Amino acid sequence: MSVHHYSLQKRHAGWKKEGRPGGACRNPGYIFRYTRAELAALFPGARIRAMGFYGLPAQRLISRTAGHLLARLGRGHMLSAYGRAH
Repeated sequence: MSVHHYSLQKRHAGWKKEGRPGGACRNPGYIFRYTRAELAALFPGARIRAMGFYGLPAQRLISRTAGHLLARLGRGHMLSAYGRAH
């Protein structure tokens, strides 16, 4: 499961947590951005990592190796929850 992350960068930039995204983006008409804690509450026991470190050449490697820590630190454009179903 992947969701938009309500990251520290987005909070500091004044982005909305939910609603119309604004700017040049017309689709989607509504968006909800999750915190790490909100995603963890929806998927107890799932591993959660941050993804989407745009502008960095090794963003996939960063996500795989440090994504869990970076999610806890409020970084990354997206969050991913994964694991085995109970």
